[in-house]
Amino acid sequence: MRQGLHLYIDVVGTCNLRCPSCPVGNSPGVKNARGAMSLEMLTEILDKAAGESELKSVALFNWTEPFVHPHLHELVALVVGRGLTCNLSTNLNIDKPERYRAVLAAGPRLLRVSVSGFTQGVYRLTHAGGDVERVKQSLSGLAEMRRSLRSPTRLTVAYHRYRSSLAEEQEFSVFCANLGIAFQPHHAFMLPLEKVLTTCGEVGYSPLTDEDRAVLANLSLPLDAALREAATQPGWPCALLEDQVVLNCRGEVLQCCATFDESRFTLGRFLDRPLVDIQAARRQADVCQACVRHGVSNYYQYRIPSLDNLTWSLAGPPGSASPGGRV
Repeated sequence: MRQGLHLYIDVVGTCNLRCPSCPVGNSPGVKNARGAMSLEMLTEILDKAAGESELKSVALFNWTEPFVHPHLHELVALVVGRGLTCNLSTNLNIDKPERYRAVLAAGPRLLRVSVSGFTQGVYRLTHAGGDVERVKQSLSGLAEMRRSLRSPTRLTVAYHRYRSSLAEEQEFSVFCANLGIAFQPHHAFMLPLEKVLTTCGEVGYSPLTDEDRAVLANLSLPLDAALREAATQPGWPCALLEDQVVLNCRGEVLQCCATFDESRFTLGRFLDRPLVDIQAARRQADVCQACVRHGVSNYYQYRIPSLDNLTWSLAGPPGSASPGGRV
């Protein structure tokens, strides 16, 4: 039986925001690939992936903002045209309504918008450089575009739960309900994996700054308590390892969707190496072993129901919103 595979591809090498819980914002010393993936490269990647696996879905994002790509709609159309599921995630701070419309017309299955507050004073703390009023205006525009295009695309808002954002969750939920947009709250996580391993006492990864410690203090799901709980659970097979492959805009394979520093955690070009060899190398990596050893893989996959209870006991529930949510 061929491996089922979900591809995550950063089709550009940059993001327009600098969020403090994301490595694009909290790892300024890391110099990763820049540029934009061509239609020709994506075609070759999809050909190879389909030849070596049962390709389940293609997400045109991982760390970066896909709508920075001026021809994103063509990439989406390529994926959809092959009968594949195409997913997108965006901060919706690109002021390009015509680009949004072209992408919706191309028919991705999912367009997810990340937010972390209803007012600018709260939102800017965790979506640094963003404008939540622009996001809300663009959400209204997307809802209307979807109706006019009769688009099958599922629009969702992924609301990132921080201590700072909990009080505004219900207000954003009502806003989405009025637009007919699905609302999905999620506990915010600290990324990248390198910084989380540092908190576990592993040496040689990414140092923590005062800004990182402020983010950790703001998480609705406290990292230290969550990892203690996660480390007591069985070491289930990690879906981030076994079911996903992540590529940057140059078509290079990242060790994991949670690792960031490409100078340390890439395995060469996807097109140059058989998938079976790529997976074997990933399984043997020291960073992967450390991640499982400390329960971080359980934490990132949110496999432990008791984590919700832990959140509410320490941070308190966000009004009438239902707890939980898989990130």
